[in-house]
Amino acid sequence: MSFLKLLIFVICLLLIIFVGIDNIWFSLLFSFCILIVFHVSIGAFYLQSPPILQTPNVILVEEEQDERQATNVVQPDISIICDKKKLTERGCVGAPEMIIEVVSEYNPSHDYVRKLNLYNQFKVKEYWIVNPNNQTILIYRLKDNEDYLPPEAYTFNDKVKVGIFEDLIIDFA
Repeated sequence: MSFLKLLIFVICLLLIIFVGIDNIWFSLLFSFCILIVFHVSIGAFYLQSPPILQTPNVILVEEEQDERQATNVVQPDISIICDKKKLTERGCVGAPEMIIEVVSEYNPSHDYVRKLNLYNQFKVKEYWIVNPNNQTILIYRLKDNEDYLPPEAYTFNDKVKVGIFEDLIIDFA
């Protein structure tokens, strides 16, 4: 199965190269999506209850709060939502299991500070901050559903395990 994942990833990268897409942000997001979609589809085949990959608005609500009164609405670059009950017409109500943000060169503090604190507050299990400019990935994971552990730092030369899936490793090299 890992050879097949690698083959699909390589095909996607070749498509990006041959199509001439030179935007590294788009390339990273596209590659992430393909890997995760493939992982989810294999999970659906074997488990018959796949996680849902979606990039809707994420409406972060306090416990027992009505979603229409929520003031914390974000649109992550990538969000992974495994609970179908969280999806409504407005988007994902509640915290996704995982969020990936690609750092904006115009406002990096938005991802490194504001969203980090927000996702920690609302208990997003895993938060990745991908910085294409310095080719780093910071990964924050919840400890015992309390607060994030200190971040794990990786580069684009590393293999990174996705914590919410048992057997998914992304090779950035």
